[in-house]
Amino acid sequence: MDNRILSQNNTTRKDQNEALTPLVDFDISLTVSCPLGSLDDMATCLRDAVMPAIAGRLAEFAEATDRRLKNAPEIKADGYRVKESNVPRTYTTSVGEVSFSRTYFKDPSGHYVYLLDKILGIDPRERVSKGVSAAAINNAISTSYQKAIDQLGVNMSRQTLHNRISSLGELVVDVPKTKTPVKEIHIFADEDHVGVKTDGGKKNVMVPLIAITEGIDGSNPKRHKVKNPLYIAGYRQSPSAIYNQAYATADRRFDLDRAERIYVHGDGGSWIKAYREVFPDAVFVMDEFHITSRFKELSSFFSKEDLAMLMKFIRENNRRAFYEKMTEAIKKEKPGKQAAKLREQLQYFVLNWDAIVRRKTLDVCGSCTEPMISHVLAERISRTPCCWSEAGLEKMAMLRAFKANGGVVKRNDINVSADKDAVQKDLKRRKEEGYGKYVKYAQESAEELEKRFRETFHNGLADYVIDVSGGVQQFIKRISSQELGS
Repeated sequence: MDNRILSQNNTTRKDQNEALTPLVDFDISLTVSCPLGSLDDMATCLRDAVMPAIAGRLAEFAEATDRRLKNAPEIKADGYRVKESNVPRTYTTSVGEVSFSRTYFKDPSGHYVYLLDKILGIDPRERVSKGVSAAAINNAISTSYQKAIDQLGVNMSRQTLHNRISSLGELVVDVPKTKTPVKEIHIFADEDHVGVKTDGGKKNVMVPLIAITEGIDGSNPKRHKVKNPLYIAGYRQSPSAIYNQAYATADRRFDLDRAERIYVHGDGGSWIKAYREVFPDAVFVMDEFHITSRFKELSSFFSKEDLAMLMKFIRENNRRAFYEKMTEAIKKEKPGKQAAKLREQLQYFVLNWDAIVRRKTLDVCGSCTEPMISHVLAERISRTPCCWSEAGLEKMAMLRAFKANGGVVKRNDINVSADKDAVQKDLKRRKEEGYGKYVKYAQESAEELEKRFRETFHNGLADYVIDVSGGVQQFIKRISSQELGS
């Protein structure tokens, strides 16, 4: 059945609402003389002539509305009094600047207000419309602030655009609750390294990024692509918060009970290995790029034959032989930087041995952590020589993931100003828990799991406090579905 519900007169609810909306007629008929030339040049000529005409009509409408307000008996009857007339206002819209004058009223409670601004949906400190701000932000996700503004051709400063971005709330895409059955779930985890301004100058910070996906689509041998990825940028968030969000979104998208294996791909960083707290049954696999990079660094110490031998030891899972070959090379080096570098390489392989062996021996899809960082984050936040504020970096990392997930900033997402105390409170919560929408998903999942647990053990543990954090969720699911046949 078609899910579009039609009324008896065969109009949609949207059509009915639009029919009830008052209409305003604007006469913008004009003749424009353009030099005969290319179609693009004539289009530019028409645009440059029509846009000011539209702005002029909007200004005339605003001032006419203000005059009606000023003279309306209802306004006076409600206790509004004129404080000042003809107060100028310039408002940047998608058709350029609209300049008009309006009346400053004193309301019955003694406060002062521009009634026209309220009617036209203009906030007190809003000089650039929310629609223009949203369009500029969407541009700024991919390019510099100045280029983002230039692409719109509006009068807007880079500081204003920065303020609009900094004032954004959380923007993450909705994750439909589909519970799709899949055999494998892959989590790709890596980080970008970005310069941030501080009182003392500059520091480098880490911007974590994960992708929850079904794996790699290799049907096109020339261009592999990730299957249905969902990206989460976790700058200034704890590792547990990042992975709890990964679990919450994965639990909505996939039927985790039927997933035969969950793989985590990464470079062995400590924050990446925190997946164990939430996905205790997941298998960690070393990213191929980092194994290749390490072997390239070893090429200055070993011949091609010896490197092939080291790789053979990995494929055979012969840790002892690998260790002996590396220590033999270390002993040949004189004490100093080269020997220290070789010892660091050995330590890396020893600490990540199992994950490296899995990459070379398991039938598991390739990893895309480096391309993921390059396309989702680095392309905008670290590849060009720029230095971010912490607030600006957090919002831009969020926006880059939002766009990669198919999100678009809309005028309703724009805040003209933000409460600093509220911003700091949200930042503290986000650091500990993650994005509010995904935290809500986690809470819903926990409630469902607790209900399932209590149904399984309905005759016992009535007063037992159930911990429904990520790792315990996996444990409960395992014992309830496998051991108890729930």
